[in-house]
Amino acid sequence: EVESEIQRLDELMDTLKMRRQTIQKIINDHNIILSPVRGLPPDVLQEIFFHCLPTHHNPIIKSSEPPLLLTRICSSWRAIALSSPRIWSKIHIPLP
Repeated sequence: EVESEIQRLDELMDTLKMRRQTIQKIINDHNIILSPVRGLPPDVLQEIFFHCLPTHHNPIIKSSEPPLLLTRICSSWRAIALSSPRIWSKIHIPLP
């Protein structure tokens, strides 16, 4: 009985190790995809953020549209976007 439990746990451990390897590979693959963006200097990201703004109207304060959307991607993008006066200089604020 004890031997069979040890064997079962060994098999479970092998399964979990394989699962961990699979998950680690997925993480590594995603990091490779994201790494070029992570390497961009803040001034380049600020320029990209500026070009994300709508051209046919002033940006509005809406969480699903730039510039506010850019602050929701990650903490570093939030800091960069909030420190970029150029993307906040022409915001349309609708009055009720």
